[in-house]
Amino acid sequence: RASAKSSKSSQKHFHIDLPGDAEEEEDVPSEKQQSSQKQEKKGGIFGKKKAPAEEPKSRLASAEVPVPEDISEEEEELEDYSSPKDKEAILRDMKSIKTGLLIRVVLMVVLFSLSLYLALAARDIQIGDELLPLPTFIQPELHLRTYMVVSCILSAIGAVICSNTIGGGLLALLKFRANTDTLPMLALLGTLAQGICFIIKPEYFSVDKADFGSNLYLFILLFNLLGKILVILRIQNNFKLVSSEKLKHAAVFLKDRNLLRDISKGLSMEEYTIAYPETSPFLANFLDNSYSEDHAERMSRVLAPICLLAGIVLAVLAYLFNKNIAEAVSTFTAIMCVSAPLTSTIAANLPLYQMSKKLIPAGAMVSGYSAVDAFSRTEAVILDAKDLFRPSDIILHGIKPFDQSKIDSVILDAASVVCNTDGMLTDVFNKIIGSNKAMLRPVENVTYEDAMGLSAWVDGKRVLIGNRELMVNHGIEVPSNDYEMRFVKDRKNIIYLSNSGQLSAMFVISYRPNNQTREQLDRMNEKGMSLIINTSDPNITAEKIHAVYDFPLDQIKLMPAKFHAAYEELTAQKEHSPAKIGFIGSTRMMVTAILDCMTAKTAIDQAVLIQMIALVVGYALVTLFSLMGNLSYLSILHLILFQGIFALIGTLIPNLKKY
Repeated sequence: RASAKSSKSSQKHFHIDLPGDAEEEEDVPSEKQQSSQKQEKKGGIFGKKKAPAEEPKSRLASAEVPVPEDISEEEEELEDYSSPKDKEAILRDMKSIKTGLLIRVVLMVVLFSLSLYLALAARDIQIGDELLPLPTFIQPELHLRTYMVVSCILSAIGAVICSNTIGGGLLALLKFRANTDTLPMLALLGTLAQGICFIIKPEYFSVDKADFGSNLYLFILLFNLLGKILVILRIQNNFKLVSSEKLKHAAVFLKDRNLLRDISKGLSMEEYTIAYPETSPFLANFLDNSYSEDHAERMSRVLAPICLLAGIVLAVLAYLFNKNIAEAVSTFTAIMCVSAPLTSTIAANLPLYQMSKKLIPAGAMVSGYSAVDAFSRTEAVILDAKDLFRPSDIILHGIKPFDQSKIDSVILDAASVVCNTDGMLTDVFNKIIGSNKAMLRPVENVTYEDAMGLSAWVDGKRVLIGNRELMVNHGIEVPSNDYEMRFVKDRKNIIYLSNSGQLSAMFVISYRPNNQTREQLDRMNEKGMSLIINTSDPNITAEKIHAVYDFPLDQIKLMPAKFHAAYEELTAQKEHSPAKIGFIGSTRMMVTAILDCMTAKTAIDQAVLIQMIALVVGYALVTLFSLMGNLSYLSILHLILFQGIFALIGTLIPNLKKY
């Protein structure tokens, strides 16, 4: 029988490069971009119905337009998740997509197994003492044309099963916007070229010119589908949080130039990408962000036309060197097959899926590659002090009254002020009053004085709560430093309480670290990120945070009091926020998601780099053997092994680091 052939630096001048001025689409894509992305991603990847090019509407914008009741659900195209009423339709859509992908995977496994069996049987592979059996009518040594027709039919069936991939890849190439489906489509082109060549001219077929294109091509399609399953599994996972009825938060970049300039003074930054949490009941453009173009797709846009041209050039050279048309056609097929990496759809989607599996149970999600790409460049985050110190981390060691007769009244005044601000000490004073907020008094004109404390009016009395400097600044007589030193051992802090111009009490408080925050800050430090703290607690200083968590002092900045109102307005609840990074609960989950974006971005970049290395090595091997007239040395098993090894390397190595 015939044998089968196989084939961060500091800047001298202050400059702000706002994350979003030049690329505003990172948060809320324009209508044109939304339409384009949905057509290419939803349509190209999973075969969804494309939105008409002449009506590029965003679902968010069109959500208010009433839909006639006589329009059926099948006729109404859901472009994105625009309101809670779309939840069931989106869930059905995703379930349908996943079911279709799983069916295609099963069919492709069967097809690939049949194709591989044909190739191995043609090379006289034995099981024990017996050759792999083949029906007489397709034995290549007896009915070569029939054998090649069957092989081409298997390839054609694979193209039909994965018509979305083949058709989408072809259209993308014709539009000069190649994607990860284009390279498998080119592998089909090479496979059919080889098959048709041997069908028309069976005499070109020989033991060292056996068909191997169909095997690799079907293998490539199988992995292409596996990557797409990762996409839909990730989106289903993330949709659990996005469609939740709980109040959600989104990570967004600070764009207010004045606020950005002032709160970043003294911090070393290059792009001035500062993230902060925004509250919203609805995360917009979820599907648009979920299907966003990844790094592997961007590389495919360049590689696909280059690989096609390189395959043609090498095929011509192979013919000129060997004067053998079969060698030239097989060379083209081999180039097209080794140019389509098995991990083209897995490279970006495996890290994104792993990140989703870790974040969703914890209450956070990263929608897609656009979010990873944007937030992996985050240089600082804005947090409240209570994000660093939980209520259980703040310990009240004792209260020293200076006027015992009025202590109950003045403590109630202090509790009224502190609870009004919902600050760091709120839980401490809640415990003092037994969580009976009904007894709190009306508070007016609450003011935070930078690094000193709070001043307010309660029932016509001036109440001061803060450190020694606050009291001195308002002319309140305080104990000597020697007296204070008796209470501040072991990193304890003192909070003074003054009422109506008289010192009333002294609270001894300490702040202890917690392991979760320590680990998070250590990761931030590794990434060179800075910390901007919003607080009204006079004891929370850069020095205190450095002492408790050993976070670099030069990477900590306290937000000046004059910006508290502006920041409060920024973080106030919005009607909707961008669905890039979403979370429920503590802002610390935002930081975890941002750090995971950095890990995922590194993994994706490494995976794409390994793909590039595989492509270059594969091209070099095919070139070497082809021009020497020894292409037969690259059997189907060799090429499958080559693709498999690089797929394993490209999958394991980038994803070794846990999220």
